[in-house]
Amino acid sequence: MNNNFEAKRISGLFWSLQLVSGVVLTAILILHFWVLHYTSKGELTYDKVAFRISHPIWKAIDLLFLVLALYHGLNGLRAVLLDFGLSKSLEKFLFWSFSFLALILFLFGYQVIMPLGK
Repeated sequence: MNNNFEAKRISGLFWSLQLVSGVVLTAILILHFWVLHYTSKGELTYDKVAFRISHPIWKAIDLLFLVLALYHGLNGLRAVLLDFGLSKSLEKFLFWSFSFLALILFLFGYQVIMPLGK
């Protein structure tokens, strides 16, 4: 297979995932504001938030938000840097560096989200 074709196909995949992640992030953010500001009766307290986040569905939503935000942010930064016409070796280095950074940040976020509300 032609390397140029393969590179364009992967680039198109990254762009498509960027678009989808942006749409889903927007939907999750709207859901977050709606639940936080319009469904809470009375004053918003730590106990109410802890009760809500103790539910596995909310933990899954928060983890999905974390994954999508990491992908969307780091892939967007990568795309901006690629517009400077970097060498292929530097492009590969950025990809693996950002992947490693995303993994580290995800693990940190996971350790914060999972114990909440126990």
